[in-house]
Amino acid sequence: MLNNATTGHKLQGSGVDCLFVHSWNYVTNWPYVVCSRVKTREGLFLRQPLSKVLEKYAVPPALLKMLDKLRERSSDLRLY
Repeated sequence: MLNNATTGHKLQGSGVDCLFVHSWNYVTNWPYVVCSRVKTREGLFLRQPLSKVLEKYAVPPALLKMLDKLRERSSDLRLY
């Protein structure tokens, strides 16, 4: 199967032998989705390297807040 262009969203749930990434989008989880779709590292080709600025990969504050609330609730539960 030949696909000249696709989006990261269309790659979700599929695996490909080779993948060429023309440019990076640092919205939440996008680099993970794209990199995890290619079956081997040898099949991954990048026009630009991933950024080394870790803040670009930060977990969104809303998600961190939700996880904190879930931890609080789970510590309040007692199993008998």
